[in-house]
Amino acid sequence: MDKLGTAREMPVCALHKGGLSIFRLEKAVQTVQKEDGKEMTHWAKERDKYNDMQKKLIKIANDHKDNRDELNQEVQKLKDERDKYNAKVNELSAKVSKQRKKSPGKGHKSLQKLKDELRALELRHMTETLSASSERYLIAEMKALRQQIEERKKNAKLSALIEELNENRKKAEELHEEMGRIASNAQEQHELMTEAFEKSHEYRRQADEMHKKYIEYKTKVEGD
Repeated sequence: MDKLGTAREMPVCALHKGGLSIFRLEKAVQTVQKEDGKEMTHWAKERDKYNDMQKKLIKIANDHKDNRDELNQEVQKLKDERDKYNAKVNELSAKVSKQRKKSPGKGHKSLQKLKDELRALELRHMTETLSASSERYLIAEMKALRQQIEERKKNAKLSALIEELNENRKKAEELHEEMGRIASNAQEQHELMTEAFEKSHEYRRQADEMHKKYIEYKTKVEGD
């Protein structure tokens, strides 16, 4: 045991018999108190330092949490919008399938070309004097053109449906890609939040240990 420990533990009479004067005893006690006071101050500062770091980390963790929650809300909005487009895609796919059954294969002439030919025949029918057989033939030709025009209109409707289907499918895919990007950012914020919270818990544990040291030396100082 060192002299400071001796001064703390030995009775006054024993100290006197051992050669320590009252003056030296008082000095020894003062030295012990001074050293204990320094230790108490040291551990108080260390405790406060780790408490401050813990508070800062909790704020950082909560900031990451807020960022994550905002990103997750954005992901949900994009998901709802994507689902609407997917529903439209399913609806249009059914319409396209149904229209394909109605629509014949495409011919070589365009719809406008067929309409021009029909108008020319109609003009001829109204302006020319035709034999009975020629008129029957002309009427049959006009009927056939009208049927082809209707078929081309059905094909045009099919083409429009396919175009609308592709537009909705593309939009749904773009939203899905955007969802994936934002969800990845949200996961990154979640991991940073978890890391900050875990480190703050470690700082709190260390601050508690230092507080115990502070209380230990505070008790000694107040006891002295």
